Amino acid sequence: GARGILTAALPAFERVLLEAAHEQTGGRKRDAAGLLGWGRNTLTRKLAELP
Repeated sequence: GARGILTAALPAFERVLLEAAHEQTGGRKRDAAGLLGWGRNTLTRKLAELP
């Protein structure tokens, strides 16, 4: 169902968001996290979880 599609697509979508935020902030994690509305620790965790 739709939930399965979202679960499958979410990692790819987050990767795009993370890459865009990283590029826009010149790699500054604190700024990238703020741009995404996340804390710096959340950003770091999500980066570590990427395949």
